Amino acid sequence: MENCISITSFKDMDNFKKLKNQAWEFINGRGDFSIDDFSPPEYKYFDLLLQLYGKLKDGKATKEEAKNQDDKNYADYEEYCNAYLDGVLSIIDSQNEVEKIKVIIAKQKKVEYQGTDYIVSAIIVRMHHKKMQWYYQVELHDLVSNNITIANIEKIKVKE
Repeated sequence: MENCISITSFKDMDNFKKLKNQAWEFINGRGDFSIDDFSPPEYKYFDLLLQLYGKLKDGKATKEEAKNQDDKNYADYEEYCNAYLDGVLSIIDSQNEVEKIKVIIAKQKKVEYQGTDYIVSAIIVRMHHKKMQWYYQVELHDLVSNNITIANIEKIKVKE
């Protein structure tokens, strides 16, 4: 997609300025501009930009008001980009952990959690309700007492 900004080009200011110009041309009836294929941070920023350009074109905002609002939107965009990238990196790290847990489950390796030995019986994916962030837990089966315990992946230790 010619207009699409990817994670690797977040900081490509030439492309960013080009897209802002295309958005302005689009609002003024010249050319096409679609944000449908943009990643979430760009989609949100350019959606707000198109709305702002519409207000500017219709005289519902002055150039100064539009610039101030765009500066605020851009600051929010950068913050959102950083959070988005942190989330992507977190998912990659979590996927590496999940792959390790899959091996532990397949080989029925023992793990230690809070001083007790367990066998991992399942991987659980959850969404943190306040942070709106995915995280992984494991279901642990205590072979002695036959109890089930839920633990965060990073808190278990594989026994050799």
